[in-house]
Amino acid sequence: MLGKNDFSTVSESARFLIRKRAILLLQPGKKQYEVAEIIGVKKKTICVWYILFKKGGFVALKGKTPVKKNMSKRFSVKMISTVTNQGKVQFMIYSTNMNSQKLIELMEQLIKGSEKKIFLILDNLRVHHRNTEYAFNLVEP
Repeated sequence: MLGKNDFSTVSESARFLIRKRAILLLQPGKKQYEVAEIIGVKKKTICVWYILFKKGGFVALKGKTPVKKNMSKRFSVKMISTVTNQGKVQFMIYSTNMNSQKLIELMEQLIKGSEKKIFLILDNLRVHHRNTEYAFNLVEP
């Protein structure tokens, strides 16, 4: 009898033999819950195995490695955001690397929506050191 987590540690050929044994135990008239107790799995599992057996015989009980039909490319997006002392959040999503042009775009977005002075606190990202004063002078009204 298998314990709760033992089935995942068994080889694929051994799993097939366990499934086959379960189906063979059902043949003489044992109930699904009885076979589930003997094998050490849930009744629902026995039911699924029996349905597979009815559809395709013992071959259908063999585990198959799933095949991914279309290979999608990985992609990433990045986000830069600001938060005001009132909790208002503004953000910009982009897919390229952060550069001074992206920083300028963010500053323009910040200035566009505000009539008051903006105090900008930046972290130590290299882009923030490069041309930051120049960028700020470009977007300052």
